[in-house]
Amino acid sequence: MSPPTAAAIGYGYVLSNSSTSGGTFTPIIEILDVKPGKLSGEKVVIQRNDSPTLFGEKIPGWKDAAEWEVKCVYEKGKRAVLDGLFMVPGFWKFVRPDGTSSSAFAGFVSELGDEVPLKEAMTCNFKITVNGPVNFSAGS
Repeated sequence: MSPPTAAAIGYGYVLSNSSTSGGTFTPIIEILDVKPGKLSGEKVVIQRNDSPTLFGEKIPGWKDAAEWEVKCVYEKGKRAVLDGLFMVPGFWKFVRPDGTSSSAFAGFVSELGDEVPLKEAMTCNFKITVNGPVNFSAGS
């Protein structure tokens, strides 16, 4: 018999914000969905005049931690908080449902908007542009 899977659902995660890197992180809004940004890296092609095989060589280049996309419940007071965070550099922490593993990064809200459907709950959507690395901690 196989051991049980280690898979988990996303229920119970927390996205929070702080104005300083060592400050207190405060959850900002009731979140429906988070799409963390994917790490990507440039591949720099080097084509040397003295290559014996006429193959280019590739070396690692710049890295990027793409934008995080967030969909949340519309609540006017919390929406006002997001308005205050728009284009303001800050620090973000995403704690996964296990309560110990997390991703922390510097960034700012670069896109902010609402959805007002007739027969569904209103939502607020925003993107966080990451500035620098995303530091993952596996926790305990």
